[in-house]
Amino acid sequence: MTATPSLNSNRMCLQVTSSLARAKAYHVVWAATLSAREVRLLSAWLKKPALHFLLLGVVLFGLSRWLPSSRAAHDAGGALNPIVISASQLDQIRADFTRQMGVPPTPKDEAMLIEREIEEELLYREALAHGLAWGDRSIQWRLTTKMRFLSDDPELDDAELYRQALELGLEREDIVVRRILVQKMRMVIRINTRNDEPSEAELADYLELYRDDYLEPARISLSHVFLSTQQRGNGVERAAAQVAAELVSHSVPRDQGARLGDPFPLGWEFRSASEHGLAKIFGAEFAAQAMQLTPGRWSGPISSPYGLHLVFVTEKVPPRAPALEAVRSRVLLRLIAERRDAHLENTLRGLREEYEVRIESGVTPSAEGA
Repeated sequence: MTATPSLNSNRMCLQVTSSLARAKAYHVVWAATLSAREVRLLSAWLKKPALHFLLLGVVLFGLSRWLPSSRAAHDAGGALNPIVISASQLDQIRADFTRQMGVPPTPKDEAMLIEREIEEELLYREALAHGLAWGDRSIQWRLTTKMRFLSDDPELDDAELYRQALELGLEREDIVVRRILVQKMRMVIRINTRNDEPSEAELADYLELYRDDYLEPARISLSHVFLSTQQRGNGVERAAAQVAAELVSHSVPRDQGARLGDPFPLGWEFRSASEHGLAKIFGAEFAAQAMQLTPGRWSGPISSPYGLHLVFVTEKVPPRAPALEAVRSRVLLRLIAERRDAHLENTLRGLREEYEVRIESGVTPSAEGA
């Protein structure tokens, strides 16, 4: 099946990235054979901006001539190699799920696991096709270590071992390298989405669409009289009742009530506190009850891990939607991430259409994982 224009455009960007990565890897291998003075001269020469423009022009020109034929070569025989989920592979998928979850997968779970396996295979193949293994230090270390174990020559340096590993295609058989490449390819596709920053209108519309996610929480300001369980023991409830009666009968102002109780280390007044903020100080039970109190009068007692509290709420502010400027960075990052996720999903869908998928067990995968 013919690749869509958007996929070809993505591949052009990826080819530039992978070509530069290859150049870096070749430089690593080659530089190992040079003297220190030659390396310094070469490094200085490679930093010249004019050379960068020249090399980039050559890469782009070469890719414009090579990319279509590269895909044709990849499609040798008229079709891409099919993606096959073998019976043994499916048994391993089921066993891994059962070991992790403690129960066998349901048919829906199994379909989702197969879809994930297909997606990873697509990403892995694309990563190899675009040379993302070149120049990656994690992969280089992994392959060098593996090649050192396989090699009969203990005198070989890392650069030579890495070169031999690539010649043998060890990156295609290593599960760790596979995971690195899958993750790397996923990241590359996501960052190759359109990079124009959303307009103010788009951000405002997005904030309105998800306004409940950005609501500022309800807040209250309060004063309290504290009766300590540690100091008063079993008599704390009786003491709280006596203090409550005095506060109400004498209409004690909120700023004078604390003198009737015990010292509280964190103070007697809290302003513009959210339920979450109160919970961190007094516990979740106190916070939930305090948020429901009627402002302008003494209420309680309300218990906390420290004792009992008589509470005077002075102000209550309901939840409110923030202005865009107050949450602009959060909205921007979320919208960009959402666009990148959508771009990844669309790209994978386009790649999926290019491959034949075979499930040896007879299970039919679903694009929705259902």
